[in-house]
Amino acid sequence: MRRRLAVIAALVLALMALAVPSQAAGLPDKATSVTVIMIENHGTGSVAKYMPKVTALGKRYAYGSDAFAITHPSKPNYLATWSGSTQGETSNRFSTEKAPSLFDEVYAHGGKVKTYAQSMGSDRCRLSNRGKYVFRHNPQTQFTATKEKRALCERYNFDGFDSHQYWRADLKADKLGVLNHVLPDNNHNWHDGSAKAADDWISARAAEFIASPAYAKGGVLIITADEDEKQGANDIPLIVIHKSLDGAHLTTDTKLTLLDVHAFLAEVAGVAPLTKATPGKFAQAFGLAA
Repeated sequence: MRRRLAVIAALVLALMALAVPSQAAGLPDKATSVTVIMIENHGTGSVAKYMPKVTALGKRYAYGSDAFAITHPSKPNYLATWSGSTQGETSNRFSTEKAPSLFDEVYAHGGKVKTYAQSMGSDRCRLSNRGKYVFRHNPQTQFTATKEKRALCERYNFDGFDSHQYWRADLKADKLGVLNHVLPDNNHNWHDGSAKAADDWISARAAEFIASPAYAKGGVLIITADEDEKQGANDIPLIVIHKSLDGAHLTTDTKLTLLDVHAFLAEVAGVAPLTKATPGKFAQAFGLAA
């Protein structure tokens, strides 16, 4: 009898240990998906001064105080984030990249990368500007060198807002990809429009994400920028939202770049990063596990 009681007690203790949240056990919290939103052409100081709602999210969750873009102008930084390299590009002109990207790698491993673009209209994977939709900010459009890649782009790269409410629908139905790119148009990314318009739009998308099943299951939202105003060291805001960080008020001074963001995206998606960034650096800086 005593032996049986001892066995039962051991099992109860084991189950209790399994029930302890990872944070309480001193273990990093799992990131199950990642969504990225980019602000355009504004660095750390400008965002802190003129985007109070987005800044408040960084204070509530986590903020990288030493984060940097790779280069100027805009497009090469998008390429670096999603393919691990600027691919030698030094301008914003359209290019058809033959190098591998996270789009290719994740699809090849059975995952999904979804782009929710604002103002793109009904043409999926649109390779031309339309109103305030600017396709150079839509990196998957640059990686459509084959029919297969183009077909995947047309399947998973669409207008997620306006008359096409795919973003909200996928959030509600828990159908985000393992990686996601939310693409504001130029009125709402602080390129052409005001800081207030960008602050309102991006913070509203963050609120929708925080209320979603993706967030509850461990999804991460990253709000950052493609580059600064070309007046400083190319320092950019880096806000990380995850349920384990709610109320943490975490600020990390680990030096991070968009290549570290790329590596984190790859790690969460379960594929090899296409860059030599230090593995796990981003996740460790924010107490997360990929």
